[in-house]
Amino acid sequence: MNLTRKFILALTLAMLGVLALSAAIRIRRDLRRFDSQRRASNHLLGRAVAGAASRIWATVGLKQALDLVADANERESAISLRWVWLDASAGDPHAPDLDVERVRALAPSADVRARTPSGRAVYTYESIPGGRPAALELKQSLADEEAHVRDALLQAVLVTLALAVVCGLLIAALVHLLIGRPMRLLVEKARRVGRGDLTGDLHLPQRDEVSELAGEMNRMCARLAEMQLRASQETEARLQALDQLRHADRLTTVGRLGAGLAHELGTPLNVISGRAEIVLRTGVDQSPLVQSSARVILDQAAKMTDILHQLLDFARRRPAQKLATHLASVTRQAVMLLDALARKRGVRLSLEEGRDAEVHVDAAQMQQALANLIVNAIDAMPAGGAVTVSVGREHARAPADAGGIEADCARIDVVDRGEGIAPETLPHIFEPFFTTKKVGEGTGLGLSVAYGIVKEHKGWIQVDSAPGNGSRFSIFLPAEAA
Repeated sequence: MNLTRKFILALTLAMLGVLALSAAIRIRRDLRRFDSQRRASNHLLGRAVAGAASRIWATVGLKQALDLVADANERESAISLRWVWLDASAGDPHAPDLDVERVRALAPSADVRARTPSGRAVYTYESIPGGRPAALELKQSLADEEAHVRDALLQAVLVTLALAVVCGLLIAALVHLLIGRPMRLLVEKARRVGRGDLTGDLHLPQRDEVSELAGEMNRMCARLAEMQLRASQETEARLQALDQLRHADRLTTVGRLGAGLAHELGTPLNVISGRAEIVLRTGVDQSPLVQSSARVILDQAAKMTDILHQLLDFARRRPAQKLATHLASVTRQAVMLLDALARKRGVRLSLEEGRDAEVHVDAAQMQQALANLIVNAIDAMPAGGAVTVSVGREHARAPADAGGIEADCARIDVVDRGEGIAPETLPHIFEPFFTTKKVGEGTGLGLSVAYGIVKEHKGWIQVDSAPGNGSRFSIFLPAEAA
């Protein structure tokens, strides 16, 4: 049995009990009032007839007194009046209906209830003074009283049932609206919360404790949703930080490996380039093939030496010499140095100087990082196009590995209109030796070097790219470095 039914049953039973008690009290009160009026009426009639009979008996005679009682009996329809002798024996027509000894024990004026063959009746005896013990017997049937009690009980039962039905329906409707329906809505809300669904506020029309509970549940769901969002963000930040730690570990490993390779391969490359220079300088063999091969050996050895120098720079980057520098100036110099290369590739390189910022950076390192990004942008458009470099300021939030705080940052954007970067490639672009260029066109160290330089300056690089829509590389230097 649910709460609504229990509440309705309890109220209905309580109401039935109150109505039944009220009916019983009313019936008893009516019976007392009826009995009091009947007793007063009987005694008044009895004293009047007994007194008159006593005077006639004393002055006129017994026969006339008996006639008076008989005449009074004929006139009364509800009460039977009879002259009785208190010393009459059983079977005497004037003997009392009740036991003579019982009648004698009564007061001169008293009544008593008794059951007769015709039903229950009340007897009232009034003594008649005279020569022989006599009394006036008044007998009144209780059938009317019993009928009244039955009618009153029936009426009370019907009224109680009618009130119970009407009030029960009213209580059921009120309980359904005020308790049943709100409770079902609260249960459904609790079940949705249990399944993890924290959306959809519960609004109840009434203004009571149930609506207050609904409001508290709504506020609880809002707080849970906020905490859930915060936990999700913190989890994502931890995963990003873990990924950055793994990436940093890979960079460290690659750096150590690169440093070792650079040292091991440096001497053989010096020997090879030296021998090639001897061949060219001494001219021991003037044949075109030998001279051409020596030049190729020198070119390739120089290229390998440059790669080894990049490896050494990546593995053992010198400490940054940070000085107060205008970021627009650093960017302008990088654009001027690479403008000739861009024109040679058919790329138009433009600079947009917005709100300048004075930052504490190593100008040479920052110029190197920016140059690497610009060269990558130029390489991304083999058919030519435009590369835009812009400088400005922005309020941004750092990623998890950079502290995750919001601050005013200096920002450099390098935007190309190339082919863009595929989503599966994007997470790996800052890994050493990872490149999408053709063999011989890149070493895969440019973005790694730029990433390390910017990170050393407590900044970060943000990449926005999609296949066919070009790429945007953004360098952020937070307020701590400004």
